[in-house]
Amino acid sequence: MKSSAFNAILSASVVALGVSYGLPIAINCIRGRKMLPDWRPFKLSPLVGWVANLIGLAYVIVTTVLFLFPPDLPVTGSNMNYCVVVFAIILIVSIIQWFVDGKKNFTGPRVNIENLQNGEVVGVEPVISSENYDAAEGKELK
Repeated sequence: MKSSAFNAILSASVVALGVSYGLPIAINCIRGRKMLPDWRPFKLSPLVGWVANLIGLAYVIVTTVLFLFPPDLPVTGSNMNYCVVVFAIILIVSIIQWFVDGKKNFTGPRVNIENLQNGEVVGVEPVISSENYDAAEGKELK
């Protein structure tokens, strides 16, 4: 049973990591790539961006499904993959915690949008500033 519990915890960790990568990609696909800011420093063409998003989403879905499979055949109660149970417990506890405490106390990060649009981050030298970046063309001016 110990190896089954260890496998469930590791599988749940990998599934949670995959879901955390997949959610922003899925939101980007649902809302459309036009929601991305024009001033971002890394741009893909619309076709390449959609293809990259869909491949990434497919990879997350496939790996998530594969990590839910049991490690051995035939499946018994002692070698079953309990990843779904562990992940469900973590999800339920997180949702309850959000409604009990997080909803009223979570403020999120404090971000200065104007500085962010200019490529400035606190403690980091700016990569792109508004003086040498053409947002309409999406490229740095020389």
